[in-house]
Amino acid sequence: MHRGVVNTGTYDNRSVLDRTHSPVCVTGVFAEAQGTLPKGLIVAKNTSDLYVPYAPSATDGRQNPKGVLTEEIDTTVNTSASIVKHGTVVADMLLVGTSDTTSAPTEDDLSLLSDITIYAV
Repeated sequence: MHRGVVNTGTYDNRSVLDRTHSPVCVTGVFAEAQGTLPKGLIVAKNTSDLYVPYAPSATDGRQNPKGVLTEEIDTTVNTSASIVKHGTVVADMLLVGTSDTTSAPTEDDLSLLSDITIYAV
């Protein structure tokens, strides 16, 4: 008999998507070497047109949200992941930050999402 460890991580099956208003999702290409980005992270684009974490205080384009990450992505291994571009998302699942530090979005962050037709409920 062989014994092994199947999974030592945690599994979170909660969805970022809220089905109140059907989401429009796209596959986005992320900048490499950003670490593991969590689902629910608000994302923007950098000057190379690649997805990166939204940074409200930036002045290089990262201050403009472009979507919400629907799944965790380890950018050291993979650079493609699903992003909500339109529709409703679960407000409690939204995050602002990087792979190291995240926090809940502010009302200003949620307003910017609403401006691009992503509604937190």
